[in-house]
Amino acid sequence: MKRLKKTFAIVVIFAMLCTWISINVSQAVEKPTIESFTLSKYEFDLNDSNLNLDIELVVSHNSGIFEKSTVFVLGKDTNFSISTVLNRIDNPLNDSLQKVIFRGKMSIPREFPSGVYLYYATGVSSNILTNRGLVPTGEIAGPKLRSIFGAESGVILRSAGYLDLELSILNGPIFGNQSGKTYLNPAKLYGIPEPIWRVGELIDIKKYYEVVANDVQLNVESKTPSVCVVNDQKLQLIAQGLCTYLIETIRNSNYKSQRIFDTNLVESARSIQELAIEEVPVQTPNSFPFRIQLNVVYAPGISSVEVVFPKSDTEEICKVAGYIVTVFAGGNCILSYQSQGNNKFQPSSKFNQIIKIEKKLNKITFVLPKNINLSDRQIQLTAKGQGTNKLDFKSLTPEFCLESSNYEILQLKKAGLCKVEVRQSEDSYFLESSAIAAIEIYDSKKKSDRKSKKIQKKKRQ
Repeated sequence: MKRLKKTFAIVVIFAMLCTWISINVSQAVEKPTIESFTLSKYEFDLNDSNLNLDIELVVSHNSGIFEKSTVFVLGKDTNFSISTVLNRIDNPLNDSLQKVIFRGKMSIPREFPSGVYLYYATGVSSNILTNRGLVPTGEIAGPKLRSIFGAESGVILRSAGYLDLELSILNGPIFGNQSGKTYLNPAKLYGIPEPIWRVGELIDIKKYYEVVANDVQLNVESKTPSVCVVNDQKLQLIAQGLCTYLIETIRNSNYKSQRIFDTNLVESARSIQELAIEEVPVQTPNSFPFRIQLNVVYAPGISSVEVVFPKSDTEEICKVAGYIVTVFAGGNCILSYQSQGNNKFQPSSKFNQIIKIEKKLNKITFVLPKNINLSDRQIQLTAKGQGTNKLDFKSLTPEFCLESSNYEILQLKKAGLCKVEVRQSEDSYFLESSAIAAIEIYDSKKKSDRKSKKIQKKKRQ
């Protein structure tokens, strides 16, 4: 039992020792971490009075840093390059210091040309020697600093405010022969239809070129003004022949001007398209909704398998899917047709197809009693129409009767023939309609008075 316990203790100690060794070996083979790599200034002008640069590199490692110095290099190419030493600032040197700062200074030569100067440090190593030697960071490149195409990293050196980068910031055109042409983002150019090189066309030529840099303006210039001219930075084709034009980027603070020339043959003007649309007879529906099958409309100059589909301009009355029209209400169903055109034919004018949908006659039922006693003072008006709109009542004999403010009560004024009209306005399905009814108003009190007078007269006789 004692031997078993002793063996178990040895195994535990061995496992802990392996774990400790693994952790330390892991730390040893890890490269030092670059905490920061900064400069006092990232942009200069050759006219500046001060071209001095302060450099700071901060690296860290759990076991410390081996080097006491490193080399900083700034250069545009092999002809224009300069270097300086970056020294540790810890004094006295502390080999176990986990975060180490290197600093140095540099003065940029004024005879250097303008441009983008990349920089790097030669790198440092951890303070532990492994069986493979020290573990270095390798060359430490300067970080990305800005979004200027071609100058994302490095120190910018201008001359009188200009950087004058000579880069391909203008690509195209995307039509014609594409042999040898490249684009930074070709997906943005997909789907743009080719320009139509015919007399009378106005081409927005700029959209056929890719500008890969920000804040760059384009200029268009015609070299054959008898064939094509520039109108609001667009090419206006005015005659048959060869149109040669120049498109260029305008020089700005970052880039030199870049030019592209192109020539295209301008042919005769495109023909006008006329669409033949058959007339649809007046529709008298039994109910709503209902459907109408239309005939196919073809565009001239286009293959017979291609058609022009209509669009509804009165969707409250009718909607269209392909050549099937669904009608929801009466009135004028207006459909429009327009061809987009092609290289030989202009886009057509807008052609309308008007389908008249007749509305039904509205039958109104309106009945009044034959007569009524004036003493009743009023009567309720009721009527029934087939339409959806409200029924409106109006007295045609206001001296005998008058409709009340809510138009459904008839006020009796005096004895006589009362005439009332009821009207229902036109809606989506029924035409406007009206009906008239009459009622005799009598005064029973006056009849009684006349009868009494006759009786009294007979008695006196």
